[in-house]
Amino acid sequence: MINCVVEYKNIPHLNQLYTGFKLLHDAQVINLEFSNRLVHKELKDKSVIRVVINESIIIYYDTLDGYNWIDAETNENIEYFRNTFKCDYYFKRSFSKTLESQSLVKLLPLGLYYNITPYFDIEKLNSIESVKKKLKNNSLFRRLMKVNANFFVKDFEHYPDLLIDDKEIRILFSARLWPPDGAKNEESKLQREAINNFRITIVKTLKKEYGERFIGGISTDSYSSSVLEKEFLLPFEFTNRKNYLKLMKSASICIATTGIHSSIGGKLTEYVCAARAIISEPLYYEVPGDFNKNENYLEFVEVNDLIRNIDYLTKSPEVLKSIMENNRDYYHSYLKPDALVYNTLNLVLSNV
Repeated sequence: MINCVVEYKNIPHLNQLYTGFKLLHDAQVINLEFSNRLVHKELKDKSVIRVVINESIIIYYDTLDGYNWIDAETNENIEYFRNTFKCDYYFKRSFSKTLESQSLVKLLPLGLYYNITPYFDIEKLNSIESVKKKLKNNSLFRRLMKVNANFFVKDFEHYPDLLIDDKEIRILFSARLWPPDGAKNEESKLQREAINNFRITIVKTLKKEYGERFIGGISTDSYSSSVLEKEFLLPFEFTNRKNYLKLMKSASICIATTGIHSSIGGKLTEYVCAARAIISEPLYYEVPGDFNKNENYLEFVEVNDLIRNIDYLTKSPEVLKSIMENNRDYYHSYLKPDALVYNTLNLVLSNV
């Protein structure tokens, strides 16, 4: 039996990994133990964990957005990465050949990320309790808590559409804005402004071009409400996760944009889980397996590209369905939490 000692942190970004390890444990593939001992205490709030296999192989799993170990510029973060992690393998969500070329350890792509609820007892330790304490006076948070329940692996899963009528195809895009004043450096502030402007342009264009066939908008908060008219903001019901997932599964075409720190956002991952046809900005980071442009997603850089791709898919049902089927296959082979973790362990142990 393969013994895995997994570092535990109370961070939602790590739930996908914890779920994968526990599923493998339940299937008697591994013997799992969680440890509260933190090797890097300065990273206690960062979604990076240390895993020890059979008391000898050290692996790090990293679901951070981009190169974001410390609050500093990119070059300082890369230097921190080079000097800090001593291990046999390092699996990073935001993997790039650029970082690999500068790494002193074996760096590999981890895969796509999304936030799920663990189905086992660790759920009782979930960060929701600490978050509640911090936000207990936040009225919006209290409202959200009443409409957002737990969501497990199967809640995101769906099938490719069986019948596709171009007149009934719906298009989904929802995103948040990042307040520029919340950035910790000038590089981050400029990135936030660019992301915000592009997302606003997308929403306005899609509403104009597709009317009621477009579902979505910009998440409502104090910042977005100060810079956007109400018609471009998501209604409050959209913050109900159950409603959101239902709407997502009803949309044949789902649009993804680049996240903060150039990350691949969790929404793209949710679209893959639900076997949707995806149109995405270019992916800055790499993922394992066969997840390819024109097979799993179409790519756009400008809004005109996006409109052209939407129109192409609505007129090409066989292409749309093929993308859906490819995403269903990728999900089961590489993205399901147990598959994602299994693939990393299989790679490591195959090279022992």
